Amino acid sequence: MGPSVARPRFEKLDPQRQEEILAAAADEFAARGYEGASLNRIIERAGTSKGALYYYFDDKADVLATAAEQAVRRVLVQADFPPLDSLTQEDYWERVREVSRRSFRSLEVDTWYVRLMRAFWRLREEEAARRATAGVMDWSRNLTRLFLVRGQELGTVRTDLPLELMLEMFLAADEAGDRWIMERWDGLDERGKAELLDARVDFARDMLDARHMGWEP
Repeated sequence: MGPSVARPRFEKLDPQRQEEILAAAADEFAARGYEGASLNRIIERAGTSKGALYYYFDDKADVLATAAEQAVRRVLVQADFPPLDSLTQEDYWERVREVSRRSFRSLEVDTWYVRLMRAFWRLREEEAARRATAGVMDWSRNLTRLFLVRGQELGTVRTDLPLELMLEMFLAADEAGDRWIMERWDGLDERGKAELLDARVDFARDMLDARHMGWEP
């Protein structure tokens, strides 16, 4: 599971070299933003050449798009997102809660993809970065849409509002939650982290769950 925008040539590269290039790119973007990032510094840090980098990528936007895609893939592995058809009416929200906990716990490990994901929303404040990561965002939107449709099929997610409206509301709340939590994560104790993650899922459930709000589909 995960978005797929990586260049075919890059995917054929030795996995260790892939990691070295992705780590160099992720750290550069996370530290300096999109406009401030330098392909020359990425090339130097990765121990490669300009010719080699342009063999694998079209431009700086392509480098960021690939790094963001690969970062999301790795976080999804840590989150262990369940197949949608495995969700049931009884466990729907509890499985969402478990995924939320695992996703944020994965961000406590100091790896290149964690550093990039922590900087993701700040990066997207730049127009060029928003364009570069549009594929990742489209993939996330589509996955969320499928998640909501599955909930409606189970009678767990309300159907009295247009699906696209609920999707926009959920994504807006999700982005705000991500930003707020990531900015404060390191300053929270274990109890505070657990309570905040659970409250975040409760907020989504309050907004979307037909049974929780006393409405029957």
